[in-house]
Amino acid sequence: MFKWSGRGIAVSICTLSVLASSLAGPALAKREGEKLPSFFPRATSVEIQRQCSAHPDAPNTAVFANLDAAGLARLQAVTGQQQLAMVSDGRNQVVLRDDGVAPDVTSGDGRFSFLTTLDFNELYVRSQAEVRAAAAGKLDGITVFEGREVVGKQTLAPFDFTRFMACQMVPLTPTPVTLTPVNEDPEFWAYLGFSMFITLADPMGWGGPALQDPTRTVDPCNPSAGNPDGPWTFKTMMSEMSGSTAAETFVEDWLTLYTQDQTTAATNGFTVASVSKAQQFIDDWKTAGGTSTLDLDIAPFRLLAITPRVDLRQGGGGGYGSPPGPNPNAGELRFIFGAVNPLTCAPLDFSVIIEYGVPLTTCSQMRNWARDWLALTEDYWNGGSDEDYRVALQALTDQITVANANPSNPNGSALNQLRTNELSLGSSNAWRIREFHLSAGGALEQSTTDETPDASFKFANSAYFDALIQDPTITSIPLSYGPSPLPTVPFLGAEALVAFPNNAAWGSSSTLNFLGDPVLAQRRHDIALFTCDGCHSVETQTSQAHMLDPQPIGGGLGQLSGFLVGGGTFPTAGDPHIVTDPVTGEQRSFFDLERRLQDMQSLANSICGPVVAVEGFEMAEPPLTH
Repeated sequence: MFKWSGRGIAVSICTLSVLASSLAGPALAKREGEKLPSFFPRATSVEIQRQCSAHPDAPNTAVFANLDAAGLARLQAVTGQQQLAMVSDGRNQVVLRDDGVAPDVTSGDGRFSFLTTLDFNELYVRSQAEVRAAAAGKLDGITVFEGREVVGKQTLAPFDFTRFMACQMVPLTPTPVTLTPVNEDPEFWAYLGFSMFITLADPMGWGGPALQDPTRTVDPCNPSAGNPDGPWTFKTMMSEMSGSTAAETFVEDWLTLYTQDQTTAATNGFTVASVSKAQQFIDDWKTAGGTSTLDLDIAPFRLLAITPRVDLRQGGGGGYGSPPGPNPNAGELRFIFGAVNPLTCAPLDFSVIIEYGVPLTTCSQMRNWARDWLALTEDYWNGGSDEDYRVALQALTDQITVANANPSNPNGSALNQLRTNELSLGSSNAWRIREFHLSAGGALEQSTTDETPDASFKFANSAYFDALIQDPTITSIPLSYGPSPLPTVPFLGAEALVAFPNNAAWGSSSTLNFLGDPVLAQRRHDIALFTCDGCHSVETQTSQAHMLDPQPIGGGLGQLSGFLVGGGTFPTAGDPHIVTDPVTGEQRSFFDLERRLQDMQSLANSICGPVVAVEGFEMAEPPLTH
């Protein structure tokens, strides 16, 4: 069932982060006239050692990070050398050395080091919590992920604080479990349902705090029983992000984009075709409201789920997620809405995901954000009422969804992007995944679809995708691309078309020998998985959407894809969703909500300090956006 790898899992220590996406960054430091971009490939392991003889005002800890051959090759390709690298969160920089200069011991051995100051009290508290967790068996059988794939199980050892204080070298690994006392631990699935993917209906059938809350939500098919002005309604979210434009006009202008072909600079010059039933959807909505404008009180979109995506965070330290960058944030907060027919209330194959950025920038802010989400489950499990849960959840969401949550963005909105996935507006047999951003003028505009090349590069122009696969220094899909001798052309597409199960796999038309080159085959899969039409289709064996509108309401977690919830029978946790690689035929395993939960718990247990973020990947993967 599993393929095993001994390369470890993500280690998350906050504040400084790996800048794996800086291919030609500014000169942040110089050594004998050389430019040193902020760049450090993901390491295979990290150890720390107390500096017993250090002056009280000097750094108290040495950090040692190991790179494998692939990481060293990427460092050479990006920076032109293999002895120095730099990590930064945009405010602070630390140079890591492999040149034999203290604290480095041996030049050129792939073991990089630097000095820093850590809070020993924090280390002690965490180590004691890990000792208790190990005694309770909570560190046994931890699922190991490489990227988003399940690759095995392992038992973790608590951090050895005694050895550390004796100035010995001690491995520093993540703690991807809750460290609350064992008699108060919620079950695994409780965390998934009450903290990680909060669904429309009671997610477990336990009579828990469903989102069918008449004071905070509204069902468009029964508006009198809810509150259209509640904080989690489509109306409120559109009103908060529309700025000075009337929310009704803001929404109609957005929907009207579906009725017209879109070819703009924002779509990278690609034409996104209109869909035939979009105008009918608008007209039916107006008819249902009996007015010439859209009545947002009866907006035909009902809330299906709320999900925090701290795994998408940048900077501030952290494990798996988007590539660390100079603008730290705590990832995203997403609201999933399912559309219904405005006249009949029949569920449509049309989902809208409102994806807000979480503008938290420091390690402690990010760590507290993760802890607060986990506390939703823990407090409820320990006797909190449904209303207590909802109040706490609203306190978290209001920070992000209200107007001016991010004053530097258009309309002051924290919106990163709004994505749609639909078949019902006239897409024939292919679902269309589209992405919209707030323009400088404050309107939603059609944009490129993140990390997804235009579909033409699957077929006639497959040489471009092949070139991308063969270049391990490229970790995200560029807007334009043209490796010599290919001419530079627009590359990032403006929509993703998914016709599962007949969707062609990225690389299926390639002339590359994936069967004969496992490293190349893995990179093909990694990149394809991060495209919208790969993640929603053959790479994960998902039928278009990772969440379907429950029919009837009450489907809860049962309406989520195997990629998210694994392949086991609920409520048994731990069995992955196993699929066949569409190009090589090998078995791949997924359980993405467990991966996200591990990441959130690792962040919640982090020690804030400038320690390298570690990940057990041979090569840095493309940015995670889905």
